[in-house]
Amino acid sequence: MAECIRDLLQRWFYDCRINVHEISTYLTTFADKHIKDRIDTAQRFEIHPIHFNKFKVDDKWKETTVDLDERSYSCRECDLDDLPCSHAMAVARLKGVSINSLVSDLYTTRFLKHAYEMGVNPVPDPEFWNIPHVIRNSIVLSWEKKKLPGRPKKFKIPSAGEKRKLHSCSKCGKKKTQEKNFSRIII
Repeated sequence: MAECIRDLLQRWFYDCRINVHEISTYLTTFADKHIKDRIDTAQRFEIHPIHFNKFKVDDKWKETTVDLDERSYSCRECDLDDLPCSHAMAVARLKGVSINSLVSDLYTTRFLKHAYEMGVNPVPDPEFWNIPHVIRNSIVLSWEKKKLPGRPKKFKIPSAGEKRKLHSCSKCGKKKTQEKNFSRIII
């Protein structure tokens, strides 16, 4: 099982490494899509300067303060994913600042290439393993299964979609389900 997982990770890392090298933009495709979605909204905002790099942005519903020096935005939309909100994009467009400079380095293709830089190597044959003598000579005892306290459950609780078995009484011939007993177990 461990070898199958290693093989799967090896293929995933190789495929991702190939896909990342095909990206020609500065930002990842996720960040580019995010910015393109918010750029249209940013064009409709009214911007009022407060200080050199501090602005008040009015988006018809609320007023947001944007500080480009501190990279702080009162809307708090950027705090979760470190991608610029539409308010910051509107101010960056007005000031002539590149929107890419507002994006965290985590969303650059350089960072993504670095994440998939290393490969997943296969495990060598056991004859080439270097196992310390302390571990090689230690004895591993088997795990003892303890019996749980209390009376064992009489009926199996059915999982979702599983039908309950019908039992018939040998004396009267009536069919009854285990439902009565389940209510005792659940309560």
